[in-house]
Amino acid sequence: MRVQANAATDVGRRREHNEDTIVSRPDLGLYIVCDGMGGHAAGEVASRLASEAVVSVIADAIEDVRAWMSGPREAQRKATQLVEAAVHTANRRVRDAGDANPEQRGMGTTLTLLLHHGERAIVAQVGDSRLYLRRGESVHQITNDHTIRNEMARAGRPHAEIDPKHLDALTRAVGVHPAVEVDVLELDVLPGDIFLLCSDGLHSYLGDFDVAGFFAHSNPKSAATDLIEHANKRGGHDNISAITLHVLAAAETETSLRVRLTLDTLKAIPLFHYLSFAEMLKVIPICQAKFVSPDDVIVVEDELSTDFYIVAEGAVRVSRAGTEIARLGPGKYFGEMSLVDNRPRSATVVAAETGHLLKISRDAFYELLRSDSVLAVKLLWNFIQTLSGLVRVHNDARREAEPASHPYSPEGER
Repeated sequence: MRVQANAATDVGRRREHNEDTIVSRPDLGLYIVCDGMGGHAAGEVASRLASEAVVSVIADAIEDVRAWMSGPREAQRKATQLVEAAVHTANRRVRDAGDANPEQRGMGTTLTLLLHHGERAIVAQVGDSRLYLRRGESVHQITNDHTIRNEMARAGRPHAEIDPKHLDALTRAVGVHPAVEVDVLELDVLPGDIFLLCSDGLHSYLGDFDVAGFFAHSNPKSAATDLIEHANKRGGHDNISAITLHVLAAAETETSLRVRLTLDTLKAIPLFHYLSFAEMLKVIPICQAKFVSPDDVIVVEDELSTDFYIVAEGAVRVSRAGTEIARLGPGKYFGEMSLVDNRPRSATVVAAETGHLLKISRDAFYELLRSDSVLAVKLLWNFIQTLSGLVRVHNDARREAEPASHPYSPEGER
């Protein structure tokens, strides 16, 4: 899958020197934006050291990384772990340099990274530089800002008592502390996708800017420089860095069709209501495609299973004790209780026609919950609401089936 990259950085209109560092390495499929901080020009030292450390780790293992990213989920996880390890290496490199030089002590940097190979990409994030994705007609912020303002908003806490001057202070940065927490995300890359990595010197000017419209008509060879010009025209209060990646349009692949179908299917499932686009991207990798033919047995009554299924295409028959009790089509699901308990299946499910199911295993679901506490709260809340709705439906049906009686009525006295 071919990508057209354009990268640029600028000091802006108000700063004397540029503390941002950008990396555009199409030969590695690696793109990085770092925004340094620290006195005595230490910020530019931090951003340079961090980016160099990440490039070194990934370049040394690039053949393995490409093999892993092209492999099954278990192999892709190895690539993700290596990217995370590269950021930890960068953290140590910057931290050690600061400890060795009193004038640079406490220096740090943000780091936003995209590693691309074929139809897969890995994103790593520390700080408040950002990654955006334009897919279709919409632009989505994929990364979360590690600032006091955003952390409090994600936790649902008011920040009125916080001095506004401190709300945009970083809660994470590379090199400031002995260890750093890294957000890592795996995602599929589709034909026509456009990625933007940028420092806050640019994204602070995007609030009232039609980013989707800009990318719809932008020149892939000058998009980053055009965005920097936009920021400078509006004040250029900080250093400005941007990298744009246009995934050149091509025929739909099996992967792109699967991803689009999976996303459309998940949107209709109550369990995934209220998830942002970026959060949905975290769910897609744990969905395994299962293609079925008529009469294929999917689950068997009274047998144990740890898998939750969603019908993406086709239909399935649900039967209990040999009697068909339901037929489920696209957007319907079954086996959700297997995500939370170890009880045997209450029914047998068989494919009624050729179709495509999405399967989520309990282990993969729990791994996702552990990886993101905010996402976990949303998913578990949706799960509770879904189960509550099922209990109400069951109780209403049982009441309708039972004869009317009351302990104080004549029928109740018999």
